[in-house]
Amino acid sequence: MKELYLLIKINQGTAEARKSGLNVAKGEYILFVDGDDWLELNTLEILYENATKNNSDIVLYHAYKTYDNRKEILECFNNEIRAYSIKELLLGNILPSLCFKFIKLDYITTESIQFASHISFAEDLATSCSMVIFNAKVSTVDIPLYNYYIRSNSITNQINSRVLEITDAFNFT
Repeated sequence: MKELYLLIKINQGTAEARKSGLNVAKGEYILFVDGDDWLELNTLEILYENATKNNSDIVLYHAYKTYDNRKEILECFNNEIRAYSIKELLLGNILPSLCFKFIKLDYITTESIQFASHISFAEDLATSCSMVIFNAKVSTVDIPLYNYYIRSNSITNQINSRVLEITDAFNFT
C-alpha cells in the first residue's frame, strides 16, 4: 500500500510549505494541492499511469474553477503546445501553477529546482520557469482532475502591487 503524507505549514508562505513537503517526500512523483482545493477521484491513479507509461518528468492536466454553486473547466494548457518552454508559459499556453503539474521527484532533486520564498504572488511562475530550463519530458492528460476553489473575497481576485513580482519571477531563474 502506498503512503500518503499530509504536511501542514502555517504562515510561512507557499514556497516554504512546498520545500518542507519535498524534504519529507519519499514517493516517485509529487503533486501540490493548495489548502482550499481538492482532487477528483482517481486523480493520482490517472496521473501515475500516464507518467509511467510516457516516462514523464511532468504531467500537465486540467482543472475545474470551483465556486460555491458551480464548476467550470479551467484549461491549464493548450493542446497545441509544442514544448514545455518559457515561451509557452509567457503566451499563456501553459498555466504556471504547480498545482496543475504532477512532477517526478527525482527531476526536482536532480535538477535542483528552486522554490522562490521571497516572492509571494508569482512564486509558481518562478518555479515553472526554472523547470523549463532542463528540457523536462512532458505528457498531458486532457481532463480536469483538480478543483481550484474560488472564494469571492479571495486575494487572487484582487489586483494590487504584488503583480509587479512577476518581474522578480523571471529574474529568479
